[in-house]
Amino acid sequence: PRFLHDDGIVRPYSRQEAEGYKIFHDVDKGKFANSDQLVYTEILFEKEVFLVTNHRVIYACKGMFEWQSDWVYKWDEISGLRRVEQGIEITLGSGGASKQRFSKMFSSDKSKKLLLVKNNQRCEKLFNVMKSLHEKYKS
Repeated sequence: PRFLHDDGIVRPYSRQEAEGYKIFHDVDKGKFANSDQLVYTEILFEKEVFLVTNHRVIYACKGMFEWQSDWVYKWDEISGLRRVEQGIEITLGSGGASKQRFSKMFSSDKSKKLLLVKNNQRCEKLFNVMKSLHEKYKS
């Protein structure tokens, strides 16, 4: 499927945007598709994707049969963003996660998430998109 931005302008085809749009509609059986507008997609690994919408960020993984969110944070739950060598550090406020699995097992610091992005250019673009949306939509 082709991804069309909310401004209605037809842009050159982007496979990453098209795949991200499809995944966005599949995550949690389309739970966020009716309320959110997809802004940016970063495919991190074969079965891991990071979706940025106008209302939240979603880290999703492909299970046996479907895409499921591993963690989801609304913009007002994020207190800060920082570009680090490995990727992007997301600092969480007191709001907490809408959904967070395995946090006790894999993360000792629940107030921060580290998003690993290998490609430096893509990481910088993702960071700029997130920073802009965070400033616009935080409370």
